[in-house]
Amino acid sequence: MIKGANTVGFLPRTSERPSWLPVDYAGRAIAEIVLAPPAPGARVYHVVNPNISATWDDLLNDLQAAGLKFEVVDIDQWLDRLDKSNKDPTVNPVIKLQDFFKKRYATKRAAMVFETSETSKVSPSIREAPGLSPKLVQKWVDHWRAVGFLA
Repeated sequence: MIKGANTVGFLPRTSERPSWLPVDYAGRAIAEIVLAPPAPGARVYHVVNPNISATWDDLLNDLQAAGLKFEVVDIDQWLDRLDKSNKDPTVNPVIKLQDFFKKRYATKRAAMVFETSETSKVSPSIREAPGLSPKLVQKWVDHWRAVGFLA
């Protein structure tokens, strides 16, 4: 979706709260979960950021502050514009997820929020994960540019 903004020039405004987790925290969390003493019964561990204080609008603002150029549009406009955008996935990679986005946003259902209390019990990395911030988003954008993911 972010790379698509670079291609098509727009991103949607949603009511979601990103649960994005820096990869170093995710890696440590997986190791902590695997090495933790076995818990009785079955457990599900969600390796996502429990700090969802930042909104999607915060992320969009931070991406623009980091230098990405795109227009913010509502979901219906975004889906319509995406439908009319270049169908070549080598030029417009977000088109590969078009069907997923149509199904996800057509229902207007609330965003999924993952339960992380069990994960937090066994993973200090999950408990201590930083929330989304302008500094973190800038770091991501800088890296994406350095590796050629973003122009």
